Amino acid sequence: MRTELKEALHGSKNMPLWLDRPDRPQTAPCLSARVETELAIVGAGFTGLWAALLAKEAHPDLDVVLIEAGSVGDGASGRNGGCVSTTLTHYQSNRDLGLPEGEPEMATLGRQNAEGFLDDLKRYRMQVDYEPTGYLHVAVQADQIRALQALYELDQKSGTASVLLDREAVQKEVASPAFLAGHWDKQTRLGILHPGKLVDGLREAACKRGVSLYENSPLTQLTAADSGSDILLTSAHGQIRTRKVFLATHAYPSLIPQT
Repeated sequence: MRTELKEALHGSKNMPLWLDRPDRPQTAPCLSARVETELAIVGAGFTGLWAALLAKEAHPDLDVVLIEAGSVGDGASGRNGGCVSTTLTHYQSNRDLGLPEGEPEMATLGRQNAEGFLDDLKRYRMQVDYEPTGYLHVAVQADQIRALQALYELDQKSGTASVLLDREAVQKEVASPAFLAGHWDKQTRLGILHPGKLVDGLREAACKRGVSLYENSPLTQLTAADSGSDILLTSAHGQIRTRKVFLATHAYPSLIPQT
């Protein structure tokens, strides 16, 4: 590493800002024994935490184990911007994604997803510093203005209440000369939250419902058991024997060999 980079990073912590809080939960134990379960979930980010929580809600008697290589949420889940959005496709068209045409339907599903998420925040009583700011997209190039117009037209078809802002209007909201136009869905519950507190809220909700959590337990192998249809998950100091596995590692290398 170059000297100037070392100096710039001197004294910094190698962890996400959102997780650097004194009120975080106590670290869960690492896997250090042989454990048997009905469902093992690998990866304790948003995907794994939601999967564990929903599994216990659907089947309260189901034995669920959640295992994390590092600390809960210290991957992408603890490093995002905390924006609550309705998009399921990151504003790409169905054609771009190779999906059947039906943009209004996808937009409707996106709205339902966001509304359900916000309802769950209340239902689980998660304190995540949620602020309903609405959602503002801005254009900094002329061709992006057309994209905002297309987004506004899509909203009209799907029934989403939004406003198309010209240069003067958008700069009244955000005083930057770089912004040429804006699309603001401000009559919505969309907004921003603290992603680290969302991670901890999901963790608490899942553990309260009986999910067993192991941290600092990177898995080294996923294999079939010698007999039956069970699966073995192996770490440096323990092993999980399970009937089903849900892999929630996203961008990290999969335990399943690629052929």
